[in-house]
Amino acid sequence: MAYSKKEIETIFKTICNRVIEGEAVRNILKEKTMPDVTTFYRWIDQDETGEKSKQYARAKELMAENMFNDILTIAD
Repeated sequence: MAYSKKEIETIFKTICNRVIEGEAVRNILKEKTMPDVTTFYRWIDQDETGEKSKQYARAKELMAENMFNDILTIAD
């Protein structure tokens, strides 16, 4: 399926937000409304500005921070 630039930006942002909330990328991308894994990583690789790579890396950092905070809460 071909996506417009606007669709790519919207979908990519949605995926990153869901990653921040703790969802696994592979599970998100299994949904019928989402691109496949190859397409998602192609979007990152073909982004000449490097912005998508930064957004995804930041989403993963925030996910890890949220998980760490959850672990601390459980430990307390």
